[in-house]
Amino acid sequence: YTATYVTSVDLERDASVLAGPQVFISNFHDEYWSRAMRDNLVAAQNSGLNAAFLDANNMYWQVRFESSSGGQSNRVMVSYKDAGLDPMGATNVATVRWRDGPVSEPENAVLGVMYESDFTYGSSFPWVVQNSAHWIYSGTNLNDGDQLLGLVGYEYDAVWANGATPAGLTVLASSPVIDGLGVSGTHNAAIFPNPMSGAITFTAGTNYWSWRLDDNAYKAYGEDPQVQ
Repeated sequence: YTATYVTSVDLERDASVLAGPQVFISNFHDEYWSRAMRDNLVAAQNSGLNAAFLDANNMYWQVRFESSSGGQSNRVMVSYKDAGLDPMGATNVATVRWRDGPVSEPENAVLGVMYESDFTYGSSFPWVVQNSAHWIYSGTNLNDGDQLLGLVGYEYDAVWANGATPAGLTVLASSPVIDGLGVSGTHNAAIFPNPMSGAITFTAGTNYWSWRLDDNAYKAYGEDPQVQ
């Protein structure tokens, strides 16, 4: 495969980085997104770019990229995390959670699912298969209710009933978890077609997906051929 590596700043300032590839891949904990980053990705998806989010807690906080004191563009990432502190807190570029006002653009509109909670780093829960008849499970020999150990953690996403869930979404996993506060929840992974282009978006809803995808010199947690 021909791969191009891009940073958040690349995606912020140059929509053309998404013009050639067939798929955009987010690989681990991609939490901070500017409006331009999100808009550029959505426009590319609407034009046929597939997307795979092999992680969780994506697109959670809106940020802005501003110039340095010397005037060099895109050198400062701004994130107040509080509209009341942000000088632009009354606008749609306020550095709050995407799901919160005044922005009110829940990230599951792009991802299909969105962040629910977390638990201790390094611990995990099993991925519990749902809708195993979907083509994405072809060749895995997995059935509904089967478990993939060590795959859900340490942050996880879920389907939300907030009116922003994309049409045609298929839930691929419903995995019981208990978060760091002892609260029970359910992890979800999902896949859905873009309503304009038919391009596919897959969101694993767990930051540990890549850990079971490959063992390497940096991280080795036991690659799983069914995840592959």
